[in-house]
Amino acid sequence: MDKKSLLFGLIVGGVAGSITALLSAPSSGKELRQQLTNSKDEWIATVKDMTKNANELKKSIHVLTTEGKEMAVQLITDVKSSISEWQNNIETNKENIYSEVQSLRDTIEQLESQIKKEKS
Repeated sequence: MDKKSLLFGLIVGGVAGSITALLSAPSSGKELRQQLTNSKDEWIATVKDMTKNANELKKSIHVLTTEGKEMAVQLITDVKSSISEWQNNIETNKENIYSEVQSLRDTIEQLESQIKKEKS
């Protein structure tokens, strides 16, 4: 949804609702015109405030999304770096474990060989 359309819809809806409330109020035409004249400046100030607040909100959202993207990129970089470091660290351990397993196999083969010789 377009942000401008939403803001415009909120403003128009608010104004239309207020005008409807004023027109349905139990007062004479002269009193109503006087009330509208008196509240015109308030309405203009309210619309300006809403526009200002909407612009501030838009800026805040932009800052938050920009910072969020930067944080996500940094997080991804950190995770990739940690994974790479972890892989490098376990590579040495993996080689040591492989060497130990090979040594155990050799020892088992020697023991099997000795057992066979002793049985014979």
